[in-house]
Amino acid sequence: MTLSQTQTLFGNNHSSNLNFCRNYTFFLCVYAQSEPPVEFTKPLEDQTVEEEATATLECEVTGKPEPRVKWTKADLVLKPDDRVSIDTKPGHSTVTIAKTKRDDSSTYIIEATNSSGRATATGQLSSSEGTKVLCERGRGPREGVHLEGEGHQLSWCQ
Repeated sequence: MTLSQTQTLFGNNHSSNLNFCRNYTFFLCVYAQSEPPVEFTKPLEDQTVEEEATATLECEVTGKPEPRVKWTKADLVLKPDDRVSIDTKPGHSTVTIAKTKRDDSSTYIIEATNSSGRATATGQLSSSEGTKVLCERGRGPREGVHLEGEGHQLSWCQ
């Protein structure tokens, strides 16, 4: 504390009496008010969508000051494009992927940060092939049908 602050504190001008400062002990109390931590109140959920469908990844996040949000897909920052939109409003963030492809299957991470801290939430998006017509009505399977991968279901056409 400087002499001028001491003078202001007591409202008197003691600049001529330097002994004045020796007669008082000052206590400075600092109260730190911590802000609430960054927290996801609605976390990301894993989901599976058929190819060409629309996928929506959303979560709710709180914190003061309002957290900044960043989305990543497989450790790469997700950027909006002709199929991907990102909508972030206070307390809520959504990624919408139109006309999903198999390449959209990945781990998606949302990271929220502010001066109080950092939080992340992770969700898995799986895009699977939809039903494919492998035969014509009244006939058997088409020639040369070859299926790869898992999760295929075959049935005879009637």
